[in-house]
Amino acid sequence: MSRLIADGGFTPGRIEDIVEKCKIDLEQDILQAGKSALVEIEASDFHVDLPHYVGMLKYRTSYGQNLLQHCLEVAHLSGAMAAEMGLDVRMARRAGLLHDIGKTINRETGGSHVEQGIELGEKLDEDPIVKEVIAEHHEDNERLSPICFIVKAADTISSIRPGGRREDSEEYARRIMRLEEIANSFEGVRDVF
Repeated sequence: MSRLIADGGFTPGRIEDIVEKCKIDLEQDILQAGKSALVEIEASDFHVDLPHYVGMLKYRTSYGQNLLQHCLEVAHLSGAMAAEMGLDVRMARRAGLLHDIGKTINRETGGSHVEQGIELGEKLDEDPIVKEVIAEHHEDNERLSPICFIVKAADTISSIRPGGRREDSEEYARRIMRLEEIANSFEGVRDVF
């Protein structure tokens, strides 16, 4: 709309031209965002289509949380936990980044984001650990890789931390009251702020 207003050309042909230019610019931004995220987690070997799917996360939200920011946060938290445990840090970051990749698929195709993520992981020939994380990050099944536990914990931390997701004011007030009750339950606490 901004381009059309600046241009002043509201003819059907001009609208189509601007829409096509915007589509090209959007695809370039998606690819750049995907490449930047992959560089940020130090991913070096990946399918040629992966930057597109990772970049699409920039234009998706879940519970008011930008998915690319969420997945990068999960990637970094997973990497930090893996480092503390002596596990493969790069694999943990990659699995953290890609755990919600199924949310980039059009919902009209059917299936949950987990099912769609599994299919996408197969298509992109991802590592078995990454595919396991995609499949299991919302489940409580037996896992083969400890990285699954790490990513699940990082996903939970990113999702429930204050400010991570949009919440209504009533839920926020209830959470603050619960925190105050917990703090006041300790002997010697006189006031809580």
